[in-house]
Amino acid sequence: MQACKQQTTTESRTYHPRVEEALTLTKVPDVVRARFEAAYTAGLAKMQQYIDNLARAVKFYRCLRVFDPRNIRDMEAPWSSVSDLLGMKPSPDDDDDDMKQRKEKVNALLASEWHRYTQLERHGVHSHHDIDTFWRARGTLIYDAVAPYIWFPTTAALVERSFSLAGLIDAKNRQKMSPAFRATAVAMFCNGDVEERFSKE
Repeated sequence: MQACKQQTTTESRTYHPRVEEALTLTKVPDVVRARFEAAYTAGLAKMQQYIDNLARAVKFYRCLRVFDPRNIRDMEAPWSSVSDLLGMKPSPDDDDDDMKQRKEKVNALLASEWHRYTQLERHGVHSHHDIDTFWRARGTLIYDAVAPYIWFPTTAALVERSFSLAGLIDAKNRQKMSPAFRATAVAMFCNGDVEERFSKE
């Protein structure tokens, strides 16, 4: 007997019971119902596109977890799994032998540093604030390779909120704001925990 495949929300053609009830009890002209069904289908297609895009991103975001030393002992992370992100492999288009040798040397050093990292027993990282310090202490070469990923934003929400708040600082309806005050306000906003980092003494 063939197993039943459960339909997802985007595959189903049924509406919520309350919507079905409203459409049934209300005398809705056929043209209005057709418009509703077209909008519903378009909405589902948009949601499916969002889900598909998110699914592709999830694998990448999970890969980024390996750059947090608190996770490394619980993850399989050979050099081959991150070499495309961190490595400096010679390109077939490189026509400079010295450049090829330099890239091969750098790539080998990065691979060695990464292997040392995966064998780590103690890291001293207790919060996400310590991660940058941890990687800086391991040397410029590996830090420069890892830095773009340890600061990679996992959501656009923070950026969107930042722009919204920045818009309040530099709103069009402000009658007066000097460049110095604007620069100070933005600096205070971007370094929000000023009170905690500077004592009154």
